[in-house]
Amino acid sequence: MVIGITGWARGWLVATETNISKLAPGIFFRKAKTEPVFTGCNQGWVIFKDFVLVIDANFPGQADEVIKTIRKYTDKPIRYVFDTHHHGDHADGNIKYTQIGATAIAAERSRPLFDTKGNDGFELAKYERPEEYSKLKYEKSSVYFPH
Repeated sequence: MVIGITGWARGWLVATETNISKLAPGIFFRKAKTEPVFTGCNQGWVIFKDFVLVIDANFPGQADEVIKTIRKYTDKPIRYVFDTHHHGDHADGNIKYTQIGATAIAAERSRPLFDTKGNDGFELAKYERPEEYSKLKYEKSSVYFPH
């Protein structure tokens, strides 16, 4: 895929298409489209010997797209999704990964934010984006690491 350019935003080029880059063997980066509509966070995934680790779950609809994309590269199970923080574009798609057997993980220091702002944001999204969220439940990280 190619990144389309529409202008400058805070000194960076604006992506009008989603772009998948292979950074090294088994390591991928997905640059999300930001214009004309913000589709979600940038993500990555690493294909290990026996499983896949996804970095950031994204919005639920984007999680579906990433899972389909990963399946183009490997049939290994997606075992972990690492949430960098509680914002919806980074973690609301957790439910999509846990439904296929993955475990959501995050830093222990982020747990209070998942419990409060993350949950509140997910509930708000059910009203703002009902076609994407209405049938889903909030799935925060279930494994937390100390540092």
